[in-house]
Amino acid sequence: MIQISGYERKNGKFGIRNHLLVLPTVSCVNGVVQRLSREVPEAVCIPHAYGCGRGGPRDLEILSRTLSGLIHHPNVGGVVLIGLGCEVSNTKNLFPLIKEAGKPVEVLNVQEDGGSLETSRKGIAAARRICGEAGATHIRVAADADERALIWAGRKAAFAAVVGHIESERGSIKGVILASAKANFFAGAELKGILELKASDAPECFHTVERIKASFRALDKLGRPVVAAINGAALGGGWEVALAAHHRICVDDPKIQLGTPEVTLGLIPGAGGITKTVRLLGLEAAMPYLMEGKLLGPREALKLGLVHELVTSREALDAAAREWIAANASPKQPWDSEGYKIPGGSPSSPHIASMLAIAPAVLVEKTRRLYPAPEAVLASAVEGPRWISIPPCASSPGLSHVSW
Repeated sequence: MIQISGYERKNGKFGIRNHLLVLPTVSCVNGVVQRLSREVPEAVCIPHAYGCGRGGPRDLEILSRTLSGLIHHPNVGGVVLIGLGCEVSNTKNLFPLIKEAGKPVEVLNVQEDGGSLETSRKGIAAARRICGEAGATHIRVAADADERALIWAGRKAAFAAVVGHIESERGSIKGVILASAKANFFAGAELKGILELKASDAPECFHTVERIKASFRALDKLGRPVVAAINGAALGGGWEVALAAHHRICVDDPKIQLGTPEVTLGLIPGAGGITKTVRLLGLEAAMPYLMEGKLLGPREALKLGLVHELVTSREALDAAAREWIAANASPKQPWDSEGYKIPGGSPSSPHIASMLAIAPAVLVEKTRRLYPAPEAVLASAVEGPRWISIPPCASSPGLSHVSW
């Protein structure tokens, strides 16, 4: 089998990494660059010793050529260029080199942007933004000789872009494997970023979640087998990624944790985790995993049907995924299959309805209304199945959004 993977660049080259590069134009701003690197782990910062005292034409030529080579390197997906403002090798001279590379870029000058601390703050914000842009623009897709696509998507924007790419190549692939190159499958959202959100960010957050759910739904209905190869922990959004697959294979390791623990942090599984868990387990059986954030090991998940297959080692995942793809050319999610019914009954069935009649009172007794997340989980778990057949409409757009 021949496998080629990389991030495609606008010049036709490919990188096997997708680094955000942070460069100083002069040694005087090395401190700003290093402060940025501590706050943005994804950034690769390269301080240097070129100072204002080295202003000769030959020195400037060497510096410009060196920085240009770094900027154009295929493993670089975006650039933050930081200058002082008075140096010979200033950002205005170097900016054309970045523009020519066709990569996301932010240029800052300490003297023009409010001093070292303010430039650091702006640089950190720019670096985080460009990380998202680079992830969305430069997609890592691996296609092998068996015409199956293997994807790695660490960021939300990148995942949406990858799914769009997969959809466009649907006619030429036999299946998709969702895999991770790290020790964990995917541990979910970065809590630090969530804590920095403000009320004014709510509309954008909502639309971001909607885009994620649309990507998951696109995989549901791809018409090609999608397999999640779970090599480690899949929590929160990571578990929701796994739930987007038609078939989930996990390493039989008791240390691996699966599930949606968001409620223990005052959050809810917002990208389909609630409704999909209800549709797989039923309302009553799903409650401990959704309203209490109970986690699962691989064997318990297999017993419940949330995982379909276990393998003895991480090395065995790929072969098992390919075998399932070869045997299942056009699978459907259970809820897309004809005659599907929610296990245990819908919210209107007598047994479930009687449980739901007292559930809010029991919940209030436990939380004393100090924790809104469990109430939101219960509302979504119940209302989602009730409105599953309601299409989007201008007067009540939220009704259909509950389901996916």
